Amino acid sequence: MLIIHVSGMQCDSCVASLQRVLPPSFASAQIDLGSGMVRVAEASAEDESALCQAITQAGFRVERVEHQA
Repeated sequence: MLIIHVSGMQCDSCVASLQRVLPPSFASAQIDLGSGMVRVAEASAEDESALCQAITQAGFRVERVEHQA
């Protein structure tokens, strides 16, 4: 599992705007406003890069990326 810690998400509209910019292959990504985390079940290194780029382009900041088995 890939967990991306995101700063700058403050409301449901922020979550919705982030959902709109995520690549279609990550439609199942879980975005948690309370914790500021985006969780993806499986992601390659290329996927991770694409996700981080989409998050940044949406106006948010990637604080940290974790990989969990």
